[in-house]
Amino acid sequence: MRRYLLYVPLDYNTEAYIFYPLPRVARVVKILGMINAVPDFETHNKVLDGASDLFYEAFGPDIGCHGRSSVGIAGLVANQPVEIEGIFLIHDE
Repeated sequence: MRRYLLYVPLDYNTEAYIFYPLPRVARVVKILGMINAVPDFETHNKVLDGASDLFYEAFGPDIGCHGRSSVGIAGLVANQPVEIEGIFLIHDE
């Protein structure tokens, strides 16, 4: 069974984009979490913990351990709660 890295928008669009087979991911380099939050919300980093845990579990500690940053945003497209951007090192075929 082949596993693929997916991008699934959290808005009302039903499309998902397949990028690379998971075995080609050599390293999760960094993720950036943009958290839709009110001005006095101060724990953006805790919201991003779920994504960090997912990458760590999916790829293991050698590949899935990554740098990260999070920011609070006053509004995201379609009022989605979180947008996550990732930088991945990919093996050549």
